[in-house]
Amino acid sequence: MNDLSQFEALCETGEVHEYTLEDTKIIEPLIEIVFTDCTFINVQFVGEEFEQCKFIDCTFQQTNFSSQKLNECQFEQCLFYDQDAEVGCAFKFSNLSGTRFKHCDLSMCNFSRANLYRCSIDHCQAQGADFSQVTAESDIGGKIRLFDLTISESNFSYSDFTGAELEAATITQCRLIHSDLSGVDLTDSELTDNELHGITASGLTLIGADLRGSGLEGLDVRDIDMKGVTIDAAQQRVLLETIGIIVSD
Repeated sequence: MNDLSQFEALCETGEVHEYTLEDTKIIEPLIEIVFTDCTFINVQFVGEEFEQCKFIDCTFQQTNFSSQKLNECQFEQCLFYDQDAEVGCAFKFSNLSGTRFKHCDLSMCNFSRANLYRCSIDHCQAQGADFSQVTAESDIGGKIRLFDLTISESNFSYSDFTGAELEAATITQCRLIHSDLSGVDLTDSELTDNELHGITASGLTLIGADLRGSGLEGLDVRDIDMKGVTIDAAQQRVLLETIGIIVSD
């Protein structure tokens, strides 16, 4: 099925099951709709707003969510990676406030300059994804800035986080090996039990962060602002030996 008018009629019922759309644009906002086992191929969303929509077991191939507002949406067991073409979907400049990704494949997706305030990513694959210049901030006026982002038990190997503003984020039990964290601000973040081997970290800010339990081999503290960082005894030895200091019992 690839009838846009029929798709829009189904959306009005609040539930869309096992529908396929290909090579089209969706210009209407999507509000409080549940999508199950749907497939979107080369679809561009231009309606600017998703509100409290839920996507379950859906497939997105080369789908464009750029510059959209996805407020309080849920994606569960969804595939955003086109394995044949080796490309992901685009979320550039999108506002993903309160949106949840759980058990999804976000590999090679482009989230560059997206706002991830109150977003959560849980048990996802996101190898090679682009999170450059993203923020987890809500500016509610004046000097008040709120930060909120939760990422857990997910794979971000070889991903790009350059210039991201992720203060006070909670990132736990994640695989971040060989990712680029240059210029990332993780002030006051919880970063426990992550794999951080081989990351690029020039200009990384970790002021007040909790790194306990994370693998830090190869991390050069001379390139990183680590004032007030919490580490464990084993990590202390690793960090000092990386810069040539021998720790003797």
